[in-house]
Amino acid sequence: MIKLSPISLLLLFTPYVYANALYLQAIENHNGNIDFSLLLNENFLEGTYNITIYINNNKKQNSEISFKNKNNNLTPIITLFDLKQWGINTNYYEPLKNKLDNDIVDYDLLKKLFNIKLEINKQSIYFKVPLIAIEKNTSYSKEKLDDGDNAAFIKYNYQGHYYKQNSLNGQHIHNLQLYNGINLFAWRYRQDLNYNNNNSFSINQQYVYRTLRNINSILTMGDFYAYSPNLNTYKILGVQINSDNAMKDGSLVGYAPIISETAYTYAEVSIEQNGETLYSTSVPPGPFTLNNLPSLGTNGELVLIIKEENGEVRKKKIWNYSSQYLLRKNQWNYYYTMGLVNNPQKRQFPSNKKKELLTQLNLSYGVSNYLTTMIGAEKKGDDIKALIGNTLGLNILGIVSLENAWIREKYHQQYQSNKINYQKVFSMENTTISLNSSFYFRFKENYAVNKEYKKYDLGFHFSQSLNNNIALTLGYNIATYYHSKEKSQRLFINTSSNYKKLSYSLELENSKDQYSNNNQLSIFLNYPIGQDLSHWATARINYDNREKYFHENISFSGNTLENNRLNYNLDFSKNNKERLDSSMKINYLSRIAKLNINSRFNKDSYSLGYGLNGGIVFHNGGITLAQDLNDSFAILNFAGAKKVKIIGKPTIESDRRGYLIIPNLTSYHNNKFHIDAKSLDYNYNIDNYSYHLIPTKGAIIAKNIKVTKGESALFTFHQNIPFGATAYVKNSDGTLSDISYVNEDNKLYISNLPISGKIFVKWGSSNKQQCSFNYQLNDNEKQNRIYFKTVNCIKEE
Repeated sequence: MIKLSPISLLLLFTPYVYANALYLQAIENHNGNIDFSLLLNENFLEGTYNITIYINNNKKQNSEISFKNKNNNLTPIITLFDLKQWGINTNYYEPLKNKLDNDIVDYDLLKKLFNIKLEINKQSIYFKVPLIAIEKNTSYSKEKLDDGDNAAFIKYNYQGHYYKQNSLNGQHIHNLQLYNGINLFAWRYRQDLNYNNNNSFSINQQYVYRTLRNINSILTMGDFYAYSPNLNTYKILGVQINSDNAMKDGSLVGYAPIISETAYTYAEVSIEQNGETLYSTSVPPGPFTLNNLPSLGTNGELVLIIKEENGEVRKKKIWNYSSQYLLRKNQWNYYYTMGLVNNPQKRQFPSNKKKELLTQLNLSYGVSNYLTTMIGAEKKGDDIKALIGNTLGLNILGIVSLENAWIREKYHQQYQSNKINYQKVFSMENTTISLNSSFYFRFKENYAVNKEYKKYDLGFHFSQSLNNNIALTLGYNIATYYHSKEKSQRLFINTSSNYKKLSYSLELENSKDQYSNNNQLSIFLNYPIGQDLSHWATARINYDNREKYFHENISFSGNTLENNRLNYNLDFSKNNKERLDSSMKINYLSRIAKLNINSRFNKDSYSLGYGLNGGIVFHNGGITLAQDLNDSFAILNFAGAKKVKIIGKPTIESDRRGYLIIPNLTSYHNNKFHIDAKSLDYNYNIDNYSYHLIPTKGAIIAKNIKVTKGESALFTFHQNIPFGATAYVKNSDGTLSDISYVNEDNKLYISNLPISGKIFVKWGSSNKQQCSFNYQLNDNEKQNRIYFKTVNCIKEE
């Protein structure tokens, strides 16, 4: 097991380290002496993570997703409303039809319906959704894009630790991370700061950017990390302009085949895989081309079915690929970067602090439906890299990518490198087999012999579901290197299932490299406590052949309070040295922040951790606090209505001034939200409960919700008033209220009334067809929040 002290943790996770943010999220909710083998084996800590949602391998949006421990694996808490937000037509699925928006969808059901793939180490969840189950018009129209409002924000994350070992003095560690932003029209300024107990601030990134709608691109300037596919990533002081696929029409994002055929009559056209319909449409007689299919997100053989009016059915095999390298025909991507970058080798010489000029260019173009070509060039100081590559779809044979690079390094002279990557996925019912391989060829081997260059790597993955109850997974990876006889390889087999309420899994793993040969055995048991599945008991046993010991663990975890605002974990573990470690972790989600406290203790040491994170927004209406903030978010103004909630987000509500922050919006997409009518006080009324926002990247959108406050009353007239007569209230400022109508029972229902006033009724243009009455609402007339009064309506003279 890998153990790190709090000091090591702080040094390891400074902002200068380009680390995985998910590990930081897990650690910030934990205490010192983290067992990093849990992280390395992808058994992460419970909590809320920022997760990227993919629909059919296309990025949909980033969402804050809570995770609970099940079978010693994190499982996401996803509601029906979440699925709708991601553009899934839940009515297509029979098991979801009767669920309410706030209902949590069981993870096993998600796997069954969507073949869900969870990659927690990559902060990603993948859904496979038939196209007929994807809501139409979920992407944006450029004319409706909203650059947002001028505003500023601070996203803060404070973590503190106290650690004491035996008789040594205790150590305090403090760390504060600030992510700041200012929006001014279409420009966005972002700054990433860090403050630690050395009383020093450090700036990790500081830059401005904006969208360029006409060319589907992003312009970035400042001090930031510049990414370019197939080239190196550098922290530069400079400028980058690059295409942004998210800005494209939804039917052009990701790869999909172009299909050309002929219909002899009005025909139904569908695409199927393994008996499942992925897409369907109708076409008129004559030639037709399907060239704007949304990405199908699946590999392998598909079947095109054309069903004519006369009953004739024709079928044709087509091929689809799920690859980030293949583009649709005539689609292109580009990245251009220029700026100053530090030379790592010159950091050894304090007297030479010169920066080097970096220039990068990367272009990809879809030549045909089966071929995408790519070129790239990079010059940094005296180092030059040029490359050209092609990705080719080979139908039943899979996908092959070829890349040739010419590299000239100042210290290692020059060489060429060829890379061949092959991918093939076999998809059968309940079975998936994938093969990935890469080969690297280097010429003119006059580069440094003390460096290890990869020669090839190979990956094989097999997964199968047996009897819809037992899951079997097998994987193998191997890599070899130039100038080394050693190989690194990993072989594992995992099986998981459940018996009634008990979930269990067994995993065997062998890993080899030049330093070790290790075998591990892991057994997991998970059982719910109670009927509501909110509390769990988990047991885990690990055996490590290299360390020659067993590690035993039992934990209790769960959620409580309204909307599961508080979650806890109690953990007890013992190793072969009979040392007992105990830990406790509590997370609480308030309306305006997230709080955590944790502790760990054993006979040799103890530690205490505590933290607070959230957001502060500065806008035209003042200052509003938020649980969390992402780069794009919304500020809703309910005109003073307190504790108003949004369906699907039960833990956030409007503050005492009526402001509410929706912490995450998906750029260039139609973000729908629905106000929870049950959360409104009885004397508040909203005409429209559903809204949508379409932000550009990084937009902060302020939305004023029309809220009226007043009483509701049902008036019964002594005299007969014609059915459909209109009625309105003249307000004190001279304005007129919304119109209400007299019903067929001679009654009038009006909301948003002041306690006293005058109501005008009209059913024609003459004075004889108009009347009015004064009213005074008294408490003894109220029943179930509605006043009931009988009135005389006096005709106008």
